[in-house]
Amino acid sequence: MTARGWVVSSALLCTVATGAAAQSPGTFEIGGFGRANFFADTLSLDRHLGGGGWLAFFPVRNLAIEGEVAYTKTRIIATSTDVSNIPLRGRLTYNIPLGENATSFQIGGGYVRDMYRTGQHFNDDGFTGLAGFRFGISPNVGIRTSVTLDYVPSPQASRADHYVNWGIQVGLGLMLGNKYDSDHDGVK
Repeated sequence: MTARGWVVSSALLCTVATGAAAQSPGTFEIGGFGRANFFADTLSLDRHLGGGGWLAFFPVRNLAIEGEVAYTKTRIIATSTDVSNIPLRGRLTYNIPLGENATSFQIGGGYVRDMYRTGQHFNDDGFTGLAGFRFGISPNVGIRTSVTLDYVPSPQASRADHYVNWGIQVGLGLMLGNKYDSDHDGVK
């Protein structure tokens, strides 16, 4: 990168950082999303749309403890047997402030329990990751878009050595208790 590029990048970063509003400690966020699922080839499942929701708590500024559940009704490609996929995710998510109304870039990781029901009955445990963007519409409402990746190193019943499922989510979240002026001086 040239010297001019560094100056421009630094100026933009400073501009964004000065106007950024963070998620304050004690804030809760609740939301729902639609989801496009992409299952590992070894599972032989159709790609289908699903949905779900999340609940997050910010114990410290910008860091959330999140719980998430999703649901997708799909089927085994070869046999057309119906299968319900229900991943339960728990993760830590760091929110990097980008602007007003708690707009932020999100990155997180944690645990996933992938449950399969209906035509199949098994559970797999693994690791989950998330990268996304939260666009603040107002101080308490935001649109979240994210990509999730679930890695299962040792599936039950030895169906495969490991597998990776991933998905794209778009949802609407509501923040409760977020304080933009924690010292009450009239400045965010």
